[in-house]
Amino acid sequence: MSAQAKQKDLWEKVTKDQSSWTYPNPAGMFLERMSPTFDAPGDTMPTFPKRTKFIHGVGVTAKVRFDLVNHATKYTGIFGKGGKYGLVRLSSAA
Repeated sequence: MSAQAKQKDLWEKVTKDQSSWTYPNPAGMFLERMSPTFDAPGDTMPTFPKRTKFIHGVGVTAKVRFDLVNHATKYTGIFGKGGKYGLVRLSSAA
């Protein structure tokens, strides 16, 4: 997929549900496995039944363009080359 097509596909998924959410009780995070979050490959999180996002559960997402200033970087993708098509999600931890 091109970067533009990938952004379009992900944006459709992001904007599909625009309902508001509330912060869950963070104590629940100690009872749930976090490894699926870290082990998931790719740009999207697999759907897990009854999975609550305890940390950074409420946030906003926007389309971004990333202009690379320092070209001497070891990063890949948008952080290594910059790009016209990206997404950013901002949230607080509590």
